[in-house]
Amino acid sequence: MSTAAAGAEVRPYLDAFRAAATEPAWLAAGRRESLRQFAEAGFPSRRGEAWRYLDLRQLAEAPLLPAGQRQSDLTAVRALLDEIDGLDSPHRLVLADGRVVPELSATADLPEGVRLGSMTQALAARPELARRALAGEADRDEPFAALNGAFFTDGFVLEAAPGAICERPIEIVHLASGEVAGSLHTRSLVALGAGSRIWLCESYTGDGRYWRNDVLGLRLGAEGRLAASTDGENHQDARAHSQRRVRQPQAEAAG
Repeated sequence: MSTAAAGAEVRPYLDAFRAAATEPAWLAAGRRESLRQFAEAGFPSRRGEAWRYLDLRQLAEAPLLPAGQRQSDLTAVRALLDEIDGLDSPHRLVLADGRVVPELSATADLPEGVRLGSMTQALAARPELARRALAGEADRDEPFAALNGAFFTDGFVLEAAPGAICERPIEIVHLASGEVAGSLHTRSLVALGAGSRIWLCESYTGDGRYWRNDVLGLRLGAEGRLAASTDGENHQDARAHSQRRVRQPQAEAAG
């Protein structure tokens, strides 16, 4: 992978990349390709329509490098969670510093046909599903998605079988513990079968200086319905960027 011509603003991120020896070969290759695409594209410019109103100079001048695989302090994360108002659903997945925290999550009592877990679990137990979530997502025209593909540490996978219905909201809580300044990259997937109905609520909060870079793939079967809401963070030292990509499988759409 040649990154010799990469711009100065991307060089710290390229230098921070470390391949994980325990990951499958297909994932390691995908990460390297994503990093190559990020190096080729560089930081987005305000000359592009999608980035015209977003000031990225702080990220370029004072890089927030990936926080990596470090474990967050559970006490600090629990305290942050307690500060969030309105969390009352029995179905919840908590991510702290880009990684799922099973101890603070509640996924056991989901309705029949609905599954919720971490992307890390999917990579180990259901690699074919994880590959669907990751394949082809990085794009040279979307450099932060490519950066995400190289550095994501975890994410969530929410599946609903055809006809499955969840009447209560499913809460996804993203927390930044503030233990270290850095960037948090999650890669997630929502896959709804034909005629299923899901209510998804995502909330974001945190302490310290951080950059959140999330990519969520949505795959909706015919007449699959997703009601979604987002409660964004209002923190002066936080930077957030997210992308949602909707795909409707042709086989299901035709049915």
